[in-house]
Amino acid sequence: MLRMVGPRAPSWHLRVRVEEQTETKPQQTHKKPEQRARAERRAAGRPGAQQPRRNKRKRTTGTKGPTKSKGPAQGTTKATQKTRSPQRGPSRQRPSSIAVFGPDTPKENTPQQCIMAPSSVYGMSKLAGEGWCQYYHLKYGVDVRSLRYPGLISWKTQPGGGTTDYAVDIFHKAIEDGAYESFLSPETTLPMMYMEDAIRATLSIMESESSTLKKGMAYNVSAMSFNPQELAHAIRKQRPEFQISYAPDFRQSIADSWPDSVSDIEAQKDWQWKPQFYLEDMVKDMLLHLNR
Repeated sequence: MLRMVGPRAPSWHLRVRVEEQTETKPQQTHKKPEQRARAERRAAGRPGAQQPRRNKRKRTTGTKGPTKSKGPAQGTTKATQKTRSPQRGPSRQRPSSIAVFGPDTPKENTPQQCIMAPSSVYGMSKLAGEGWCQYYHLKYGVDVRSLRYPGLISWKTQPGGGTTDYAVDIFHKAIEDGAYESFLSPETTLPMMYMEDAIRATLSIMESESSTLKKGMAYNVSAMSFNPQELAHAIRKQRPEFQISYAPDFRQSIADSWPDSVSDIEAQKDWQWKPQFYLEDMVKDMLLHLNR
């Protein structure tokens, strides 16, 4: 840069010098004023400073980007991926549910293959899991065996508030209070199974020869179907003082989308499935164990 030094200096008094000038820009900050103030207070150790977050969970990244949570379908995928190794055993068991059926499913004697279209997130996850099992069998030959369990009844497990759990809670209330208020209507019929039969069914399909089973397919299994009114009547045979009332809640719509009964003819033919507990036997056994 050329610069004249001195006020109105004549040309012969001019001194020319070259100066190297560097432009200095003000330091930019991307923080907002309140963020800068918090940072300054934090640096000075003053109260009111926002402390940095600790133990922040690290996000894992999959093929499509970061994932924050693991659902039933993702757990099924990882389990079936592990079975691709031949050292991991000949077969794997993956539980499914009658929740895979939906409002458009036939209500009576629902067949193994039919329209499903579940209306609950739980049912959608179970149906997605069945699809992954079929995929891994077709692509990698994984021997995955699956059962569509109905509502399960057990004296060892406390009711958890599920749609079919009224059939467990009713026994506890019958013994403790002598009365029960059902969250399903009196005529709501659903497929049910005693836990002893559910365990037998699981062991039976896992011990069956692979050649006799339909590969990668979930089997219907059935034992009995009843509604709250019929169950209460069976309990009164053992405890005549028992009373029941009805106050249907949000679970009524879920129950209405499920079948009244399912057909397990495929399980009977392929691995000779047959239940041992029906309504009267189940009621007696439940009361016997819960009264101890």
